[in-house]
Amino acid sequence: MKRILICLLAILLLTSLACKTPEEDSSAQAPQNDTVETPQNDTTPAPEEPEPTMPPPPEEPEYEPLPAEYLPLSERVLGEWYADEAGLVITLALTEEGYTLSVPGTDAQTGKWEAKDGVIVLNGDEQNPLTPIGDVIRFDAPDLLFTREMPTVYVPADVIADAKEGSFDGFFKAQFVAMGEGTILAAAAEEDAYVYIEGTNVALGGTRFGNVIKVFAAAPGALTLAEPDLSVKLELQQDGFLRMTLSDAVIYLMPAVVPGTEPATP
Repeated sequence: MKRILICLLAILLLTSLACKTPEEDSSAQAPQNDTVETPQNDTTPAPEEPEPTMPPPPEEPEYEPLPAEYLPLSERVLGEWYADEAGLVITLALTEEGYTLSVPGTDAQTGKWEAKDGVIVLNGDEQNPLTPIGDVIRFDAPDLLFTREMPTVYVPADVIADAKEGSFDGFFKAQFVAMGEGTILAAAAEEDAYVYIEGTNVALGGTRFGNVIKVFAAAPGALTLAEPDLSVKLELQQDGFLRMTLSDAVIYLMPAVVPGTEPATP
């Protein structure tokens, strides 16, 4: 009987060991750790948030200026206008306050103007208006044509201070005459002077001189003549012109071919 009980207990023990799972067996064998891990403080600084930026203001639309032809006449003609009268620059300035007409050698004319019936009236003189035609203004009294562009005018060059006797030789014909701060074409001033030079012998011709031959004196950079009724100084300019200074005028003479010596035309 005792042997039978021992056999039953052995069978029960083996049965209980066979029914255990691997997880239960490992958990039973693993040592238990009662320590609890505490989280560490994070010392990394938080990233800075960018400051909010305001959006740029919307751009104002660009408007093209109104074409001049659509402006009122009183606005379209404002500004400076230029006319070329025989090489003399005449300036007409129109402002909201009035006008100024400037002619070299004379006092400027000023006054009021108005746009009336498509023309410009100066100082109420409706008999002599200025007529805008496209990009120009026509003035019939005197006959002038004003434009926005400054005309090309003759500006005398500097004289050759050390010009030697003999370098003056040649024939020269009046081309421009000084007037005020500018010059005018000799033909417009009815100036027809000419000179022929050989050494110090100078032939003077034209309405002003008639036809005479004079002996000039050689001065530094010039030829001079001093007589009771005639004073002349001749100087060469760097542009090739001959400057003639008289008691009452300054004439700029251009090199030319001696009359009668022009080559025959084939």
